Amino acid sequence: MVMSPLFVIELLRSFLRPKEWTDVVIFSSQFISALCLGWFVIALGINIPAVMRDWWEHRIEHLRIVYKYFAIYVGFTILVMGVLMAIFILLLETGKINHSIIMDLATGSDPKDTMAQLKFMLENSISRFALSLVTMCFLAPIIEEIFFRRFLFVALRKKMSFIPALLISVIFFMAIHPNIALGAIGGIYLGYVYEKGKSLPANILIHSIVNLTVITISMILL
Repeated sequence: MVMSPLFVIELLRSFLRPKEWTDVVIFSSQFISALCLGWFVIALGINIPAVMRDWWEHRIEHLRIVYKYFAIYVGFTILVMGVLMAIFILLLETGKINHSIIMDLATGSDPKDTMAQLKFMLENSISRFALSLVTMCFLAPIIEEIFFRRFLFVALRKKMSFIPALLISVIFFMAIHPNIALGAIGGIYLGYVYEKGKSLPANILIHSIVNLTVITISMILL
């Protein structure tokens, strides 16, 4: 399994530039992880085709959960951004912060930042950007929601109340995300959604939409 990404690179070597190999490694690693998770689910005796049919039969209910809790996410995000913007303007008008900070925010970005890298890919390599987009908005939500919400959170929830189970699952969720703050916010939000909605497909879709929304906003602002 460890060598699988390297095998994929070898197959695609003639089609890719060296800079794109890293993206293939990340994508194929996520893909292999998804396959391993699928094998684990089957080993537990879960009938995946039957589960998918059940999801499809109850798609309206799942979509209602998506609409409801994504609307909450959007509303909360707008509220927080509005408060932060008001505080920022107040500090700017009272001279507590310097105008040069605005220029630094507008022109400067950490080259190691994930969104900055995506912006670079979008401007220089559509194939790399598409590969990263599929990884972040398709594979990652499926893998993370099945593992962190359906397995970890549910297992913890059987042994303890909601808050401790949520906090423990969030700590593990944060550990795999480079941006700890976003990992914490996302983990708390998605854990709350799963607790209230009890819908794994809704969680996966919301996770995917949230990732796509964050990426889109970041591409516009960077």
